[in-house]
Amino acid sequence: MARIAVVGSVVLLAIVAGQPIGHVSAESDPCSNAANQRELTECVAQEYMKADEKLNVVYKSLLTSLDREHQVKLKAAQRA
Repeated sequence: MARIAVVGSVVLLAIVAGQPIGHVSAESDPCSNAANQRELTECVAQEYMKADEKLNVVYKSLLTSLDREHQVKLKAAQRA
């Protein structure tokens, strides 16, 4: 049962973070204008950093909303 709660928390984290799960259309792809591999690599790296920062904010918010027991379980599930 606890594993279901942890999995639910991770799914909620992904939803709250607003990160798309699945296919990204060309219209919403910020790197679709890259003219060469270097530009594409730089753009993707920047988008990764933005997403990572956003995910860290949401993750910290989630952790502070959990009691100590569930924080430990979430961290253990991440390492599994």
